[in-house]
Amino acid sequence: MGTAEVFQEQLKQTCRLTGTRWAAWVALVRSEWQIKEQVGLTARRRDALSACLEQPTWRSWLGGAVANGRVRSRRVPSEARKALGERVYAFPNQQRRGVLLVGGEALDATARQFFRILSLSGPTVDAAVESTQSAGCRLIGKLSGAWYRPEEAATEILQTIAEEIPAQRMYLALREGRTLRMLAALGDQAERLQAAEVGLEQVPDLRPLWRGDALLTLEKEPWPDIPTPQPWTWVGVPLMHGKRALGVLALGNPEQPLGAWQRDFLKRVARWSVWLLESALAFDEASKHLHRKAVLNDVLLAVVSSDDVEEAVHNATRHLRRVLHADAAMVLLPKADNTLEPIGVSPADLPHVRLPMSESLCGYVFETGQAVRVGDVREAPRYYPTLPDIQSEVCVPLRTRHGVIGVVNLESRRPDAFDEDDEQLLTLVAGHLALLLETVRLRVEMEARAQRMELVHRVVMEVVGLLDEESIVQTAAHHIAEHFGFEVTMVVLMDEKQQVRVRGVGGKKAALASSYCQETCPQNGVIAHVMHTGETALIHDTAASPLYRSLPGFEAGSELCVPLYSHNDDQRVIGVINVERGVKHAFSEGDKLALEAIAGVLSAVLSNARRYHRLNVTVQHLDAARATALDIIADLEMDTLLQRIVHRVKELLKARGAEIGLLDAENQVVRIVASENPWRDYTGHQLPLGEGIAGWVVATGETLAVEDYNALPRRSSIYPAAFRAVVCVPLKFRDEVLGVLTVYDSREGRVFDDDEVALLELLAPQVAIAIRNAMLYQELTARMEAQAKAEREMIRSARLAAVGELAAAVAHELNNPLTTVTGFVELALEDAPPDSSLAEDLALALEEAHRARNIVRRLLDFARRSEPVRIATDINDLLHETLALVKHLMATSGVTLKLDLAEELPLVYVDRSEMKQVFLNLITNALQTMPHGGVLRIRTFVEEGEEQAWVVVQVEDTGEGMTPEQQMRVFDPFFSLKQPGPSLGLSASYSIVQKHGGVLDVQSEKDKGSVFTVRLPID
Repeated sequence: MGTAEVFQEQLKQTCRLTGTRWAAWVALVRSEWQIKEQVGLTARRRDALSACLEQPTWRSWLGGAVANGRVRSRRVPSEARKALGERVYAFPNQQRRGVLLVGGEALDATARQFFRILSLSGPTVDAAVESTQSAGCRLIGKLSGAWYRPEEAATEILQTIAEEIPAQRMYLALREGRTLRMLAALGDQAERLQAAEVGLEQVPDLRPLWRGDALLTLEKEPWPDIPTPQPWTWVGVPLMHGKRALGVLALGNPEQPLGAWQRDFLKRVARWSVWLLESALAFDEASKHLHRKAVLNDVLLAVVSSDDVEEAVHNATRHLRRVLHADAAMVLLPKADNTLEPIGVSPADLPHVRLPMSESLCGYVFETGQAVRVGDVREAPRYYPTLPDIQSEVCVPLRTRHGVIGVVNLESRRPDAFDEDDEQLLTLVAGHLALLLETVRLRVEMEARAQRMELVHRVVMEVVGLLDEESIVQTAAHHIAEHFGFEVTMVVLMDEKQQVRVRGVGGKKAALASSYCQETCPQNGVIAHVMHTGETALIHDTAASPLYRSLPGFEAGSELCVPLYSHNDDQRVIGVINVERGVKHAFSEGDKLALEAIAGVLSAVLSNARRYHRLNVTVQHLDAARATALDIIADLEMDTLLQRIVHRVKELLKARGAEIGLLDAENQVVRIVASENPWRDYTGHQLPLGEGIAGWVVATGETLAVEDYNALPRRSSIYPAAFRAVVCVPLKFRDEVLGVLTVYDSREGRVFDDDEVALLELLAPQVAIAIRNAMLYQELTARMEAQAKAEREMIRSARLAAVGELAAAVAHELNNPLTTVTGFVELALEDAPPDSSLAEDLALALEEAHRARNIVRRLLDFARRSEPVRIATDINDLLHETLALVKHLMATSGVTLKLDLAEELPLVYVDRSEMKQVFLNLITNALQTMPHGGVLRIRTFVEEGEEQAWVVVQVEDTGEGMTPEQQMRVFDPFFSLKQPGPSLGLSASYSIVQKHGGVLDVQSEKDKGSVFTVRLPID
C-alpha cells in the first residue's frame, strides 16, 4: 500500500472518530490549489470547494497558512455554506506544501489535534519521490497496518533501521513528563529493556538531547542497570517535534563509530518517525479516550445495576484501577472517630487501613471538597501511605446536595501517573457513585429503621403478658441481645432497699455478665449516672469516657444505656437497659430510638407485674396466715405447739432456721423455748432484755430485720453466729409482749424482703393467741394434776395411818406371846443335849421366834412416826455397805451388777439405818423380778432443779416390769408383785424417803424392766 493509500485510510478513520462530515488534502501544483485526497466530498461539495479554491482570497489564505505553518479557520462563503458547512479549518504541511481542509461547525481541541498530526503525513506531490525504494518508503509500507499502535510502530521503526545499520542493541523510548518510558527494544537486552521506565534524573547523560542536539555519541550505556560491553559505542538521536523532544532513538555497537551516511540515515529515520509516532500516539490516545468513555459507561452500568453497595463500589474501583493503570483504587467514607474507612478496595487484598482525617490527602479533599492530583507524593505534606513505593495520587470528592459524603482515591507507583483527563473521568464517576451511595444510604437507613421497629415488636411480644419479674427481665435481655446482636445486654432494676442490681443478662458475653447478677452495680458508672439523671447515655468510645466500668473479662468499645421509668404517679427511674459492643462507634441514633421504645414498653410491663405481684403476695399472705392459724390453734400442748409453729414458719419462709422466745418477766430475760435449725439447738438459752435481736424486740415491741447479724452491735455473743440474715417480730397479746418469733438464714445473699417481714407480722398475732391459750391450758392442767396428786397423797397418808394403828395393835398383841415362847425355848435349849436333834429343832424354833419378833418390831417402827437421826452421809459409801448384804443373793441369782457412781457426790443428811433399809428394799425387789438372771444397774449423780439441787440414786433392772395399774399401787402397804404374802418394803421405803424431804418414784414398762429413782435434797 502506497503513501497516498495510507493517508486516505488514516483520513477516513480520523473523520469517523471526530464525527467530521468531510475533509480534503489540497496541494499547490503550478500555482493552483488542487484536491488530491478527500473523504466525504460529494459532487456538490467538490464543486463548491473547487470554486472556493479558485478565489484569490482563498489562495492567499491557504498560502499564508503554508508560509507560517499554523492552523487556520474561516467562515465559508454564503453561497457555498449549505454544501460545505459553517466553517473550514486549514492544517498546513510546509514540507509537502499542502493543506488538510476540514469542514465542520466547530472542532474541539481533540479533533484539531488529530487533524494537525494527520496533516504531517500528507502525501508528496513529486511522483518520483513516491516511487523511490528508499528506507522511508519501506518504513511507511511496514506501518500501514500498525500505525495506530505505538509499540508496534516503534518496533517496525527499529527493524527498518536494523536492515540498514546492524547493531547489537537498539531501542526507542518516549519522554512522558519526568519519566522516560521504553516503547520498543531489539538486541541482547531487549527483555530487560522492554516496558522499562526510569526518571529523567536517572539518565543525566541524555540531557543534551532534550536541549535539541541532533545526535549524541557515548562510550557507555546510559540506561541504568544495563551492562556496557567494551569497547562500546552508543549513538542517540532525539525525536523532535518542533522544539519539543518526544523521546530518543538509540543504538549501541561494539564496532567503530557510525559513518556519515549512517548518521544521516539515522537522522532522517528519526524525522520520519516523529510524525508516525505522533499519529500512532494520537490515535492511541483517541482509542484510550473512547475506551475510557466506554469504561465510564461500564462503571455506571455496574454501579446502577447492583443492589449491594459494596459490590457496586468494588466494580467501580476495579474498572477505574484497570483503565487508569493505578496500583490501588478505593472509596473512603467518614467514620465517627474522625477517620476515613476504605470500602470497595481494588485489589481486594490491599491492607485495610483507616486514614486519619487530619493527616491525609483524602482527608483534605473531604474537608475542602476540592480534588487533588499529585505527581510526586513526597512533595505533598498530608500524604498518608497505604502501600509502599507509591509516587502519585489523585483524589476527588463524593459530593451530594447535602455536601461531601466521601472520596474516591487512586494511587500509582509511577510518578505523574494521572493527568487532567484522568481527574475528569474520576470526577464523573465520583458524581454517580455519590448519588448511588446517598440513595443506598437512605434506603439502608429506611430498611434499618423498619427492621429495628420489627425487632422492637418481636421483643415487645416476648415480654407482654408475662407477670413474673424475673422472667420479664431475663426474657427481655435475651431477646434484645439475640435480635439486635449485642454482645452484652443487661437489665438492671432497683430493689426494695434502693439497691441497683443486675437482674437479667443476654448476648454472646452473657456468661461474663452473669457474675454481676444480683450484685450491686458500681455507684459511679454509666448505669448509676443514668439512674440518677434519667437520661439516655450513648458512649461511642468507652476508652474516652470516665464513666465506663468494664465487666470482668470484657472490654467494651461502645455502650448504650436507657432508663426504665415507673408507671406510678411518681414516674421515678426504676432501672435501665444497658447494652455493650466490643467495637467503637457501634451504636447509631436508630439503635438509641429502638432501645428507648423497648424501654417504654418494658417499663409498663414491669409496673404491671409489680402490681400483680403485690396483689398476689397479699392473697398468699392471707392464705398462709389462715392456714397457719388453723394448724396451730387446735393444739394446746405447749411443747408440741411451739415446735409446730417453728417448723411451719421455717417452711413458709423457706429459711434455714426459726425459733420462739418467751418473756420471763420475773427474771427480765427472754428464754428460747423452741428452736429448729441445722447448726445448733438454742432451746433453753436466755437473753437479757435489750441484748441481742430477741431481747431488743421484746424490750421495744418493734420488728427488726438485719442482713448481717454478725455486724450488729447489739448481738448477744462475741462469737460469730452461723447465720447472717435475721428477722424478728414481737408476739403481742392485748399490747402485752409475750415473746418473739425469729427467723434466720445463713445462705449468701439471702435477705428477708418486705413481703416476708409483712407475712411474719401478719402471723405474729395468731401465734401469740395460740401461745396464750396454751399457757392457760398448761396452767389449768398443772393445777388439776397438783390437786389430783394432793388427793392421792391424802388417801395414801390416811391408809398408812390406818395401817400404822393396826400394826401397833397387832404388834402389842403378838409381842407378849412371842416373849413367852422365846423365853421357854431358850430354857429348853439350855437343858437339851448339844448334839441332839432336839437341840437343832429348838434352835430353829428360837430363830423363827426372833424373826417374828423383828417383824413385830418393824411394824412398831412403821407405826411410830419419830424423826430419824440424820448425819452427813456419802450415799456411794452407803450403797457399797448395802450391796455387801446382798452379795451372796446376787451371785446365786445370776444377776450382773453395773455401777455408775458419780465421783465426789455432795454429802446429804440422812438416817443411815433407814436409808440403808430403803436401798436394801429396792435392790431386793429388783433381784426378785429377775429370777432367771439379768442386769442390775445402779447410778448416782447430781441433778440441778429450778429451786433445789438433788443427789439422785437410780436402781434399774431388766426384769418383768409393771403395768400402769401396778405402778399406781406399787407404794401401797401390803402390795406385792412376787411375794406370796403381804409386803411393807416399798411402802416403808416411800415413807422413809418422804420423811427425809425426798422423792421416790418409778418408771416401768411391761417386760422391759423398771427404774426406781430416789431424790435426796442437798442441804
